[in-house]
Amino acid sequence: GTGIGVHIYQRNAWWKDNRTGFHFQNDWEYALWSDKIGHFYAATLLVHAFSAGLEAANFQTEDAMIYGTITALAFQYYVEIEDGFGSNWGFSPGDAISNTLGAGYALAQFYFPYLQNFQFKYSYFPSAKMRNGEHKGNIFDDYEGQRHWLSFNMKNLLPDDISNIWPAFLNLAVGMGSKDLDGIGGGRSEIFIALDFNVLELPLHGKVGNFVKNTLNYFHLPMPALRVSPDSAFFVFLF
Repeated sequence: GTGIGVHIYQRNAWWKDNRTGFHFQNDWEYALWSDKIGHFYAATLLVHAFSAGLEAANFQTEDAMIYGTITALAFQYYVEIEDGFGSNWGFSPGDAISNTLGAGYALAQFYFPYLQNFQFKYSYFPSAKMRNGEHKGNIFDDYEGQRHWLSFNMKNLLPDDISNIWPAFLNLAVGMGSKDLDGIGGGRSEIFIALDFNVLELPLHGKVGNFVKNTLNYFHLPMPALRVSPDSAFFVFLF
């Protein structure tokens, strides 16, 4: 049902009245890589959503992960093929590769649990352009309002003598965002280091509780952060 809803939205918002012959588009550095990282992240989130749905339908956990990965990739490749017929878009090899890597990483986390200590997350706060009505797109391409994070489970990664006193709910994360994008390759990338809340430590149990925790774990909650590039700045709470 979610996939159908997203399809209807995308057809009306992106593809309707903008059809042309199938073509490719090389956009590796579009939005200073925020777009490609976003495709990677979206793939991990879709695998989670589809596999959780399949598991709720009584699939075995491993089967749910495998079929969830296949379904997520099939959906994303369907979107890319539709983009290939869009006059304003095009089939992006970079998007396709990012989709595949993201879905593969989600599956690898299942088979190699150590990788679960490195979780990709997302945060969003509408950019100034979006708030002022200058951005003509939607939240999916409001790249200046998006940040992508790699969260490290420090409790499991630190040496034992430090891990023993490190709070289990507290992770560290490295984040990336983009500012001053002009649509033709200009702009600047921003790099952040932030505290991150490990929502897996919430006292929620059972199938529903675990689903809620695992879903929230794909999102970075507002926490203190330090911007380290292109200049330094401290934020008490950064979305």
